[in-house]
Amino acid sequence: MEPLKYIGKRIPEIYAWAKVTGEAPFTDDLRLPGLLFGKILRSPHAHARIRSINTSRALELPGVVTVMTGTDTPGIKYVAQISDMYPLAIDKVRYVGDPVAAVAAETEEIAEEALALIEVDYEPLPAVFDPCEALLDGAPLIHEDRINNLVLNMKRDFGNVDEGFAQSDRVFEDQFSTQAVPHCNMEPRSSAAWKNPDGVLQIWTGTQSPYFVRKEVAHVCNLPISSVQVMEVHCGGGFGSRSKYCEDEGVTALLAIRSGRPVRITFTREEEMTTTRIRHPFILRIKTGVKLDGTLMAREMQVIVDKGAYCHYGPAVTGYAAGTAASSYRIPHFRFNGDIVYTNKQAGGPFRGFGAPQAIFAIESQLDEIAEVLGIDPLELRVKNANRSGDLTPCGWAITTCGLEECLEKVSQAINWKERQKGPKEGRYRQGKGLATAIHVSGSNVFPDGEFSAIELKMFIDGRVSVYKGSGDTGTWANTVITQIVAEELQLPMESIRLISMDTETTPQSLGSFASRVAFEDGNAAKMAAAQLKTFLLESAAAALQVSMDALFLQDGMIVYREDPSKTLSYGDSVFRSPRTVGHILTSAYHYVPPTVRLTPKGYANVSAAYAFSAQGAEVVVDTQTGEIQVKRLVVAQDVGKALNPIAVEGQIEGALAQGMGYALTEELIVDRTTGKVITDCLDRIMLPTAMDIPDESIFLVETQDPEGPYGAKGVGEIGLNPTAAAIANAIYDAVGFRPHKLPIKAEEVYFFLHPEKR
Repeated sequence: MEPLKYIGKRIPEIYAWAKVTGEAPFTDDLRLPGLLFGKILRSPHAHARIRSINTSRALELPGVVTVMTGTDTPGIKYVAQISDMYPLAIDKVRYVGDPVAAVAAETEEIAEEALALIEVDYEPLPAVFDPCEALLDGAPLIHEDRINNLVLNMKRDFGNVDEGFAQSDRVFEDQFSTQAVPHCNMEPRSSAAWKNPDGVLQIWTGTQSPYFVRKEVAHVCNLPISSVQVMEVHCGGGFGSRSKYCEDEGVTALLAIRSGRPVRITFTREEEMTTTRIRHPFILRIKTGVKLDGTLMAREMQVIVDKGAYCHYGPAVTGYAAGTAASSYRIPHFRFNGDIVYTNKQAGGPFRGFGAPQAIFAIESQLDEIAEVLGIDPLELRVKNANRSGDLTPCGWAITTCGLEECLEKVSQAINWKERQKGPKEGRYRQGKGLATAIHVSGSNVFPDGEFSAIELKMFIDGRVSVYKGSGDTGTWANTVITQIVAEELQLPMESIRLISMDTETTPQSLGSFASRVAFEDGNAAKMAAAQLKTFLLESAAAALQVSMDALFLQDGMIVYREDPSKTLSYGDSVFRSPRTVGHILTSAYHYVPPTVRLTPKGYANVSAAYAFSAQGAEVVVDTQTGEIQVKRLVVAQDVGKALNPIAVEGQIEGALAQGMGYALTEELIVDRTTGKVITDCLDRIMLPTAMDIPDESIFLVETQDPEGPYGAKGVGEIGLNPTAAAIANAIYDAVGFRPHKLPIKAEEVYFFLHPEKR
């Protein structure tokens, strides 16, 4: 193979200059002619019936163009795994922040003033904030069309778990819990909409999934899907919060239709923190059977998922947690029982890792406990049970390539694992080391829309190329990497390639940027579309030069004859001469469908074409006089298949580590259990790690060259977060003997463990 010119190189992000100079347009930067400012009135009650809404005073306010309530909409619920939410509440509200009415006005200040003039007569109802209490007989019924607050019970049963436990020498049982966490995107939710003179509803929104937005907005607005267009803007972070649909887009669209003018809604930071989708809190009971030599025999996991007020994609998150728990190590027998439960709180939704961080925290914490009881080194226990290339997990995940053993070796060497001090430590400041691993998909075949990606290329007679890509780029460098792939295949400078993404009228359909799919699936589609375009160019040039196609090669915009390099044809001339050219444009499109199987109702299928692996090591220092935990170092070795752009890959991992550290130690969305109001409603209350908190980090990229991935690549975006909390928890135990069973791990819990007499 010839050396790669663009792939694997540390190429800067193509939008870097526009972002640092402020030139990159985000939704809130849009200034459409006649733009109105939208605001949403939200419920002050966690649970209440809406008796009546009086909007007359708001409508009389000068500058108010329209006021809308739920009865002014088509009355259609969003499509979800269980449809249970209107764009604006019609009959009752189910959490503090539930949208009740919306205003469109000439200025943002007038819209705010109008909200205060809307009179809502509520009948307060009893609320329930704990998922276990919500399951009890007599608990307040949150959705009255259901018999109880159980959204769904999910069961998975692979192998023979009872037989596996019977064959085990020891059986371990533990309970763990994780907290709710908001996404904390730098850019709050913002969307703009306008129904143009042609009757097309145009929407500008920073989204991971423009085609999901198109489908959902068309649905709730009762419009044909062909009458909705989602337009390209930059996006200030996603992490799952902007995947699938986001409710602000539906409200913005309905206001635009009602007012007949462009409308934009931009959330305040408080709205972003208290009303958008969050990471689901889990209660996990885990039972694992092992042989005395450490061989894992069987695992059973029972989970209670706090869904919040609405379903959204709760079943999918829970199902993925089950798949991760069944596949994180070689284990022949697995059983899962998950209760997804409504509560009167902010609803959970997709968040980086998609249920895996919750499950991995329990699995990896218990694995250390098992190692200690059996007298086996935690590293050796993980290596013994690690997945390997060619394995088939209990839930049907077919592992083509696996670099987990190499990842564990690199991490253990980097943190000097074998030289660590074992047993009780002395002194005020005690150091500890911990390990954890993770598995993750590269795309997931679970949606009724299918699993696919499509890319279209257009080459012009000047030899330049436009790339049309349907998925978004939420700071993941996805557009940069796709440009690199096209540049590599066509041997063109990257500056000769223009990328157009996320315009549902012009770009081919894509599921979107989630499930770590874009570099893998969009990358394959781009690579194959470019290879096809290359063939078209060579075909045309061969006819023009009267030589064999096999005797030609591409080089920096020229097609060169190998036997006589002076005999050339430019890309532009080849486009002009090609019989495939239409209007002086040569087009190539490719629809990539990965070799996967749609997930069955029983949860068994090979849902991804490639699986990524990660091992992480954490080094912490615990102050025994205060319980304070300081993460001194995080080390990651990640099986990425092939690093298409090492800067992008390392950046994704570094960001994931920061999120994982916050998840482990500080971040928590706290709800007042008497009122249902979110207390942590701004960034300084949520306790995000800052630059001063980030420890020393070492990242090792393990390249296993997956046969299905573009140039061997796998997905990298999510997995970096999944094992971080568990690695930190295990390091804390190594330092002071305190085994965290609950996230976040708080200094006072460590302190009272060390000083029980002061509790």
